[in-house]
Amino acid sequence: MNKELKALTQAITKYSLILGVSFGAVGALIFRDGLVALGILIGNLTGLLGYFMIVQMAINLTGDEKTGKKTGIFNYSVRYLLYALIFCFCVFYLKISVVSLLVGILSHKASIYIYSILKKEREDENGSN
Repeated sequence: MNKELKALTQAITKYSLILGVSFGAVGALIFRDGLVALGILIGNLTGLLGYFMIVQMAINLTGDEKTGKKTGIFNYSVRYLLYALIFCFCVFYLKISVVSLLVGILSHKASIYIYSILKKEREDENGSN
């Protein structure tokens, strides 16, 4: 993993965990239910796991377009199967609300968005000097 990708992954991981813990704490306080916080954290960690899988797939891609498409489709399928298995386990076995799991996934997605906004602002500041 190159230096830039490593920095990107570390920043997104940090932002994602901060948002996941924060949303989990707020959810637990609002709904007075620890399972809400647990669901948000599991959803957040599931989003991070998917992100790591995407990064690993991108690192391992070769220049061959046909192989790349097959690899992409396979990894996409595995990732969504993993999401489904985690969600089913949480909903049916742990009795966690699917909404809290989705909030956790969305908190991870928000961390990627926040990272891109902050990076653009830094680039704009450096470019205007």
